[in-house]
Amino acid sequence: MALSINFKIIGIEIELHWSFLLLLLLILASEGIDAVLAASALFTFVVLHELAHSYVAVRNGIEVRKITLFPIGGMSMIEDISIPPDVEFKLAIAGPLFNFAVVIAAAVLGLLVNNESLSSLLYMVIEANLVLGLFNLLPAIPLDGGRVWRSLRERKVNHLRATIDAVKLSRFVIIMLLLFSAIIAFVYDALGFLIWNFIISAVIFIGSESELNFALIKASAKGLSVKDAAEFSPILVKPYSTLKQAFSTMYSTRSAIIVVSSSPPKLLSYRQLSAIDKEKWGRVKAVDVAQPCPACRIEEPILDAWKKMKSADTSLLPVLFNGELIATISEIDIEKLIILSRFRMKE
Repeated sequence: MALSINFKIIGIEIELHWSFLLLLLLILASEGIDAVLAASALFTFVVLHELAHSYVAVRNGIEVRKITLFPIGGMSMIEDISIPPDVEFKLAIAGPLFNFAVVIAAAVLGLLVNNESLSSLLYMVIEANLVLGLFNLLPAIPLDGGRVWRSLRERKVNHLRATIDAVKLSRFVIIMLLLFSAIIAFVYDALGFLIWNFIISAVIFIGSESELNFALIKASAKGLSVKDAAEFSPILVKPYSTLKQAFSTMYSTRSAIIVVSSSPPKLLSYRQLSAIDKEKWGRVKAVDVAQPCPACRIEEPILDAWKKMKSADTSLLPVLFNGELIATISEIDIEKLIILSRFRMKE
């Protein structure tokens, strides 16, 4: 989003979401600059917590698209369809272990120094990391503790069953968290504490439902390949067709994206067409405007093709066999096939 701020640390993109920036402005307006600095220090450890996850992901060959910082915490955007249980365990535990390592290091340093200001700073570091580490170990997916629990459970049952069990546990944790927050709010007149934990509970609930839906998709797509959803009469245009000819094909077939049959194949979309002055459509060649794209193999698992679409931000991909273009596969066709497969699982 345009209002967000992006930068990189050790090659990983960090995004400060606009809602996080809004939170800092609200803190500045109500509490002053010291509170903003304290909040920024806390979220520095949130970023480092997420970087610990990302480091383990990269070491295990998993792509990390970016880390996004929200008002309630951070999230690593890890691009992988299927993560083995042992790798998920290492990924999930890395963040809390980092926080506890900081706690131990700060505590040892605190014993070695005799400076009141530094001791006060170290106490805040210990408190922040202890809270982050313990909170993230709550056994509620998508928190780290929930992922650790699921990875251990998945050693005995399949991924879908483990996720269903993890979601059930998450709902129990949500109920306990809200009950505890309500008691604290009543006893200590801390309505803000209740509201904050209600928001956290809502985020956990939404995240757990998302995990369950994705687990259902993975289970439904098991055994399905690109050939099961491919269109073997693809809509193509030749490389040296003009944009006017390409648009005519797109309009007549009601296709928002078509494949330019160059080598390698490229994709041409309405968005790319709209970037060119319409008066030039009769002179500009389709191959000069179309964008390079990843291709699928006919025997490739269908979720791998779906992952490629997400990474390339497109809803259509060419399908190759022995290096030749033989079909296309669309996001809609993948979704239809997965839905039908899910109904078949229920029979």
